[in-house]
Amino acid sequence: MLTLLLACTGGEIGGVPEPIDTATDTADTGPIEDGRLIYQRRLSVGSLHACLLETDGTAKCWGTDAGGQSTPPEVKLRRISAGNANTCGLDAEGSIHCWGSNEYGQLDGIPEGDGYADIDVGYFHGCALHEDGHVDCWGVNDDGETSAPSGELTSITAGDSVSCGLAPSETISCWGGTTSGNADKPSGQYTVADVHSTTGCAVKKSDDSLACWGLDNQGQASPPGGAFAQVTTGLYASCAADAEGAVTCWGDDRDGLLDAPGAPLRMIGMGWHHACGVRADDSVLCWGSDPFEVGSLNPPE
Repeated sequence: MLTLLLACTGGEIGGVPEPIDTATDTADTGPIEDGRLIYQRRLSVGSLHACLLETDGTAKCWGTDAGGQSTPPEVKLRRISAGNANTCGLDAEGSIHCWGSNEYGQLDGIPEGDGYADIDVGYFHGCALHEDGHVDCWGVNDDGETSAPSGELTSITAGDSVSCGLAPSETISCWGGTTSGNADKPSGQYTVADVHSTTGCAVKKSDDSLACWGLDNQGQASPPGGAFAQVTTGLYASCAADAEGAVTCWGDDRDGLLDAPGAPLRMIGMGWHHACGVRADDSVLCWGSDPFEVGSLNPPE
């Protein structure tokens, strides 16, 4: 469940850093399997766990591992997305790798082949964006959340029984979510969007303000004014960061999620009770609560 700049992995200020060629760059990071590098660490926050993708393509996860979602395979990845009880990633060739629970069929029907450019995992389904712009989804399809529309998209995000994407026209397209209202996306053009449980939020292209939709029982779909560069939604709270990385959160504060850190963050993500972010120096911090004592607030160094 991630923001459209990185699909539900949380967004990133300044855009997604693409892998670079070791022949033309001397960054002090290790190569992944195809000899390319990742500029900076990438973060994705799931319901009760989170995963960090190191610059050498190694995945590290923390939090609950009840379904094996925090035990990544020994494969170098370029993209990662933490969902509910499972996690998925893309390797250097754009092939999909998933791990964790399949109790509800959330890992059924994962497409084979390579060429995928981005991936996002929701509660019981996932979607991957191919380089040619088409989307393939898998897992539970009780509400139409894996029935991706035809046509080209430029980014994707998956939530609870809903999936959304940005079209080349920068409008939001959603499928599924008919019973929860989180598919009732706003009109207009947007640069970033994220959908989680029953709430979605997006950054308007015109003035960088926020628009949210879906469930608003705790104020999670009533964003503050101002200009923002990224946004992420959780269970009953949402957060956004401005162009300088200053984070503002709104909604339910029972878990302390509204007490965002003062340090600027270049990437943020939210789960059920916790949120995490990546500072400019690539260090990771988390805030909120850990009611099930699974270590969700203890990221690796």
